[in-house]
Order: sequence, then C-alpha cells, then structure tokens
Amino acid sequence: MTRSYGSARQSDTSLDTARGKIALTRDERKSGLESTCRPITPSSRLLLAAYRGAHVDLVGKARLCAAVIVACLAVAACEKDPADAVKIVPRVPATPISVVVSPAAVTTPGSGWHPEVCPPPPEEGTGPSSLTVTGPCAFEHHGAVSCESTGDDFIVTMVRPAADGAQLMIYLNVEHYTGPGSYEDAQMFLSVQHNTFIYRWSNDSFPITVGSGEAFAVLPTTRLDAEPLLIDCTGPMTNYQCSGRGDSAIEMTTEVVSGTLRCAARHGDQP
Repeated sequence: MTRSYGSARQSDTSLDTARGKIALTRDERKSGLESTCRPITPSSRLLLAAYRGAHVDLVGKARLCAAVIVACLAVAACEKDPADAVKIVPRVPATPISVVVSPAAVTTPGSGWHPEVCPPPPEEGTGPSSLTVTGPCAFEHHGAVSCESTGDDFIVTMVRPAADGAQLMIYLNVEHYTGPGSYEDAQMFLSVQHNTFIYRWSNDSFPITVGSGEAFAVLPTTRLDAEPLLIDCTGPMTNYQCSGRGDSAIEMTTEVVSGTLRCAARHGDQP
C-alpha cells in the first residue's frame, strides 16, 4: 500500500531488504576479517553479494594470505632444529686385546732364544747314526731309529727325552715311495712337547736318499722352519689335538739338520 503526498511516492518496504542494496552488511564485514589467510572458498552469500554488484577484492586477499604464509615460514625457519641438540660422537674402533700364553724361554749370551727344555740331555751310550741338529734346540743323535715301509710311504721316527720331562721327536716321511733310492719330496718335522705346549720346525719338500735294504736314510743339510707355538695340546706329537696357537719367539728361528739315520733291526730282517 502506498500513500501519495503530492507528487512524491514513498514505499513501506524496509531499506535493509531492498533489492537495490549493494553494500556489505556488518556480519559480512566481520566474516571477511576472520577469513583472512584461510583458503578462499566463496560462500553462497558472497556470490550473492557479487551478483548484487559487491566489489570484493579477491586479488588483495590472496596477496595478504601469501605475505602471512611467507612470514610464518620465516619464523619456523628461525626456530632451532631439535636434531641440532643431538651430539654425534665418532665411533673409535676398539683395540683388540691379545692374551698371549707362552711357556718360559731362556736367552743365553751368544746363543739367542731357545725353549727352556732345549737342548736335550746327551744320549746314554752311542749308536750307528750320526745326525747333527743346530738351532734353538741343538743336539746330536747317535742311536738307531725306527724305519717302516708302508705301501707308498717310507717312515722314519726318533723319540728321545728332552729337558724337564719334555719329549723330543723327529718324524720323516718319503711319500710316493717305491724302494731304496733318491727322492726329492720328503717331509720332516722336529718337535718338542712340554706339558701342553708343542714347538715345531718343519720342511715339506727336501731331498733324501734311502739306503740299500732300507737300512738307513741320508739327509743333506736341510733347513726346518719354525711353526707357530701350539698351545693346550693333548695326544702324541704324530696325532695331536690343540686348542690354538700362541705368539712366541720360536717363529723367528730355524733348525738345520744333516747326517745319516741308521734303522734299527726290524722283525723279519736277515742278520
């Protein structure tokens, strides 16, 4: 219903709901301020306002959001990284601990190192052999030795007492044996067993001559090189069992043998 006041016309419709209204309401302005730096997702109300011709500066809001994000990242970058508080200490390789268990040895002026059980005591009596051994376990041997031909092996062994209840042994093997004659690949070791320790010097390939009737073996001057000390051993020196090897001055030594070993009479030999 309208009233006429002369030529003027006045509408009863409220200005707040007039279709021609284009300014933002108070609630819209508050909502716009709270949404700063949030993802811009236009609401239906904003679209309606835009439809009505509202000027919404979306470009300005986007620039403001970008500036705030950059500021936040700068603050975060200035904060100390917790990982920096962790101190990394370089690992120092552990120094291996070596425990050496060796029997006593004797060093005498001018003779160098030798086991305490060497040299062995002199033989009782004489015999047909004439073997000379020089080195840290030096001695001469004159007694008869054991000789045995088994298939393609000719084996010579000699055992005698050493000092302090120890035992000394020479073991010689001619492999690929076909009868008396000269061979180039004989094997030999000299060993001394004292309690649970074994000293050994050996040569895996040296020349030898087996005499007629297998009555003797002739050894040219032959070098026997030292092996590491054997420790915690059981069993005979030809078939021993040891728990390991120890460090000893023996590894710096050499035995030198030469001479003739005469075989003891064997069962079945002709007189």
